[in-house]
Amino acid sequence: MRYIWIAVFLFLEAPSQAAVRNVIFMIGDGMGFNQIHIAQELLEKKLFLTTLPVSGIVFTSSANNRVTDSAAAATALATAHKTNNQRLGKNPEGQDLPTLLEKFKKAGKRAGLVTTTSLTDATPAAFAAHAMHRKEHLLIAQWLLKNQVDILLGGGRKYFLPLLPQFKKQNYEIITSAQELSHILPLKNKKLLGLFHKEHLNYEIDREELSDMKEEPSLSHMTRIALQFLEDSPKGFFLMVEGGKIDFAGHEIDLATMTREVLEFDHAVQTAYAFAKKRKDTLIVVTADHETAALGFVEATDIPYLQGLQVSSQYMIQKLQKDSEGKFTEESTKTILKDHAHWSKVTKEETESLQEMSHDSIHDAAVVLGSLIAKRAEVVSTSLKMIQAGNTHGHSSAPVPVFSFGPGAQTFTGTMDNTAIPLKISKLTHVSFH
Repeated sequence: MRYIWIAVFLFLEAPSQAAVRNVIFMIGDGMGFNQIHIAQELLEKKLFLTTLPVSGIVFTSSANNRVTDSAAAATALATAHKTNNQRLGKNPEGQDLPTLLEKFKKAGKRAGLVTTTSLTDATPAAFAAHAMHRKEHLLIAQWLLKNQVDILLGGGRKYFLPLLPQFKKQNYEIITSAQELSHILPLKNKKLLGLFHKEHLNYEIDREELSDMKEEPSLSHMTRIALQFLEDSPKGFFLMVEGGKIDFAGHEIDLATMTREVLEFDHAVQTAYAFAKKRKDTLIVVTADHETAALGFVEATDIPYLQGLQVSSQYMIQKLQKDSEGKFTEESTKTILKDHAHWSKVTKEETESLQEMSHDSIHDAAVVLGSLIAKRAEVVSTSLKMIQAGNTHGHSSAPVPVFSFGPGAQTFTGTMDNTAIPLKISKLTHVSFH
């Protein structure tokens, strides 16, 4: 009996778990449970992220809406505080909230942001910027510079142009192509800003069709380089990786395109895992900010048809604009839909729906085309009207998954609010928000 009490005493007196040194925080924008399920069905294989040893369920409402947008959701994930939709790094009253990235930087850790969207878009911005509205792109770029984020890889070149001289003065190497990224290491005492598109990167599904995608690295490529760049940080690092275009494809109800984005995000998770499994000091947390479009399959859904789609709705719209000189004629519309959407017949109503979008943005026209394709395939989703007119343009309140690996991963199990995730990371790293 005496030995039992000694063991209990030693357990109680044992020091707490050593602090996690490195954190890789991976966010699939718009990636709910059904996005993962749909991708696995269309790919006919299991995604790697679902094999991570610990999983849980995350609820995502914002401070002023049951249905969050990306800005409020990312702010919750970055600061452990709810805020109003459209707001970044600020509470509902407009006060700045300290972020995980800012706290890690103050603790001497290096930090990076990687995304397939503009670096000034909501998710990366929430970790290093403070703005009343997510569209304040120049202000957000200024915050990224002010916070001295060590490595920034993504799109949004047009928002950084006025600031490039300042980035150079602050010892940033600036690159614009996948080739430059591949040959960038090692960089001693320098930071890295990679701007691979004027706005958002293109869809992975179109990589073979678009020649300019040769200049765009994949998400897994950017993740690998970012980890190489950060791995020798003396006090560890924080890296946020976003699969941002999952959400875009969800808004366009484009399941084939969304599947390829989820797959590439999964490749990035696998890249992070390969890095972390060789160490005992690196935590991986994989989650989403919200679900997009309430997507789902029903018994009647034509899965083989969806599997046969090889380009995005955006690509079809771009080709339609080019081939018809922007007029979306009946003949050109039918040709594009026959060649790429595999429609043998196109109704007058479908042609007219697209012709009405001929002067709109590529994304808005792709939303209409995607909805037409999804309707033919019997895909379940929120209505086109809601996507076009809603505050979040089609987000849902559905909970999202969280997967984790590494020291402390077991704390990310069960059900939780999105604000709990950064609190858990803060506790595991011994870096306090206060």
